[in-house]
Amino acid sequence: DADADADADGDAEGGHGGGFFHTLLMFFNVGEIPLMVFVSFFGLSMWVISLVANVMLHNESLLIGAVIAVPNVIVSAFLAKLFTTPIKKVFRALDKQTDIEPDDEVLGRPCVIKTSEANETFGQAVIETDGAPLTLNVITRPGQRFEQGQEVVVTDYIKNKNVYIVETLWDSEE
Repeated sequence: DADADADADGDAEGGHGGGFFHTLLMFFNVGEIPLMVFVSFFGLSMWVISLVANVMLHNESLLIGAVIAVPNVIVSAFLAKLFTTPIKKVFRALDKQTDIEPDDEVLGRPCVIKTSEANETFGQAVIETDGAPLTLNVITRPGQRFEQGQEVVVTDYIKNKNVYIVETLWDSEE
């Protein structure tokens, strides 16, 4: 009973923790690379190992194939970790490139409404950049509504909602 209380208190204290499954995923780089990249390397490793093992053992039995599958999963997971470790740096660099500080690059910039409309509760707008266009979640001031394709300007950012406020170009210049 005391162990259960200690575990409940430990989880409530706010550490990231996550338990065994989270630790296992982090060990295999899944938190640092996209899951599908890991799954691709894992699947390729499983396929190659199963082909080689079945050819070397001259296997035609489903039972032997099932027995081979257990170590194949373990070895393939470690091979996928080995193959994905060097590309973690690439995904870290990509994450740093996409981190945008609202005050630095977005506020005051013109954008075009992307959704069918933007109102007080929802909307999306696109800002053209030198690279790929930047899509923002936007809302309007109370009583305003903008149609798709209308050009507006980003005037404010609500951090706790992760949403930008847009207004007409004419209102922002006054």
